[in-house]
Amino acid sequence: MFSKESEDKTEVGWRTYFTFLKYTKNWFLICLVLVFFAASEVCFTLFTNKIGSYDTAADDYGNLFLVSGIFLGVFLILIVFKYFLVAYIVNRGNRNLHHEMVEKLSRAPVSYFDKTPVGRIVNRFSNDMGIMDLTMFYFLIDSIDGPI
Repeated sequence: MFSKESEDKTEVGWRTYFTFLKYTKNWFLICLVLVFFAASEVCFTLFTNKIGSYDTAADDYGNLFLVSGIFLGVFLILIVFKYFLVAYIVNRGNRNLHHEMVEKLSRAPVSYFDKTPVGRIVNRFSNDMGIMDLTMFYFLIDSIDGPI
């Protein structure tokens, strides 16, 4: 009556992550996150260049520390915003994905429930979505921050 369970070994490619980003339904925020990542890298580079000029600065240490402090402050603000936006995007995508899963499951034919063990269905909603909630945030940050 039940189908035999087998371990799914599926490779997750970029297409899967792109499909997940479609579930966020807000491309403007995704583009804004990319801008924040790039701007924070530029700001950090300017900060390190200014600090690197410490040895060559000619007795104008007040200006050196003021400009370095401004760059560092802007960098920290950009980091906070970009991480909050990534967390918001991931949570929004996971919520929309979960809603679609529930909708599709509620429209599934009865024969699906006859063939599929309840544990497998519950696993998809609890364990797999939990993994998405926990790992997608870190994956997005690593995949955006790494190339930049």
